Amino acid sequence: MASSVSKTRILVVGDDPAVRDSTCALLDALNYAATEAAGIAEALRVIQEHPPDLVVVDIYMPDGEGYALLRAFNARGIAIPAIACSSEDGTSGFNRFAAARTLGAVAVLEKPYSPDRLQEAIDAALVRPR
Repeated sequence: MASSVSKTRILVVGDDPAVRDSTCALLDALNYAATEAAGIAEALRVIQEHPPDLVVVDIYMPDGEGYALLRAFNARGIAIPAIACSSEDGTSGFNRFAAARTLGAVAVLEKPYSPDRLQEAIDAALVRPR
């Protein structure tokens, strides 16, 4: 008998196709339903058409920083938890992760991240109210 429980839907937002593909493959292996968006405009369209349960967003992208997506969530009243990720941890004097948390990211990941670390962030994001 088929299960009626649907998989958690996770939208992966980032400009690097290789990173999006590998993250989606990892999420699929972890038994999530992963979709992707190449930037903020596409992410907002996908969210409007098929709202995910969680968003994993890269902080730096050509059409705007992931911060812009987090700001859009706040401005539009979108209550989807988000995990922000970046390959930079703030050693340049600006803490990108603290800024992402201030804008509502419920977890942050420094790239590259392990499957275990991604799963921990997902678990934290899905149990914590936004």
